[in-house]
Amino acid sequence: MSRLMCAVALFVAALVCSPVQAESIARMLRDTGLVQQDIDLMTEEAASLYKSTGKQIGDATEWENANTGARGAVEIVGIERNCVVLRHIFQTSKRSQQQINFRRCQTADGTWQLS
Repeated sequence: MSRLMCAVALFVAALVCSPVQAESIARMLRDTGLVQQDIDLMTEEAASLYKSTGKQIGDATEWENANTGARGAVEIVGIERNCVVLRHIFQTSKRSQQQINFRRCQTADGTWQLS
């Protein structure tokens, strides 16, 4: 797994971790060129896909942050029972195209968790 993939996966996992863990993950993410506003946009667009009813492989959406110049796309590339695999492709002002896949699974209480 590349450093970027680890950094982004750890950042998303930090949403349920302690503030100290989240701070160190945020430091790692600075290398990608993403800022919090970019991550928020990317996360919101991903959620619009995996939370939708009738989701299908190939469903996709795009995001762009006019403030930072970062932009990207999110696509559902796999569905397995209560889990969805999302491919994020993005670029920032610091780095050209980057890609990472995440797997989100819906728990019994209806929440979605990174797995």
